[in-house]
Order: sequence, then C-alpha cells, then structure tokens
Amino acid sequence: MPQFDSMMTSLMDTTTLQQTWERIQQSTGPLQRISGVRTDSQSGYVFAYVLCQFEKTELNIKVVYNKAGLIAGFFLEQAKASVQYTSAPYIKGDA
Repeated sequence: MPQFDSMMTSLMDTTTLQQTWERIQQSTGPLQRISGVRTDSQSGYVFAYVLCQFEKTELNIKVVYNKAGLIAGFFLEQAKASVQYTSAPYIKGDA
C-alpha cells in the first residue's frame, strides 16, 4: 500500500484510491502496459511520470514524493502525442 503524507491521507484513503482506479479504467479500458517512467526533482520534491498504455488511450500518472519519500500528490495527465518532424519536400538539406 502506498504511503501518503498527511494531506494525501486526509484526501484519499485506500477505498477512495481503489474507486479512483476503477473509474479510470471504466473510461480508458484496462491497463495494458507501462510504457515508460521518468523522474524529475524540483523544490525538494521528486516527480515520477509513469506513462501508462490503457486499452483506449495513453495517460501519464504523475506521482509526487516529498523529502520523506511519502506521496504528496497524485495526478492524471493526457499523454502528449509524439510528433516527428518531416521537412517539406521543397526544403533542400544542403542549403
């Protein structure tokens, strides 16, 4: 079971967390795989971005950890589409 800080504990108990996960899967379909994880740190917090592939969509689950290693935040974000740049046919690479 995840360890929440006092603020998160007051907002989300085990039952609420389970219900939240069930609601997510009702709209996205079941979780198929975790596509990647990246971390960042800022102002004493560590941000873990977990890229999750569900049946119908891809979401980033952002988990924020405080200095004590407790979960201080939990957010869902729509995954950003990966766009690959392609030059227009009239652009010459040797110019």
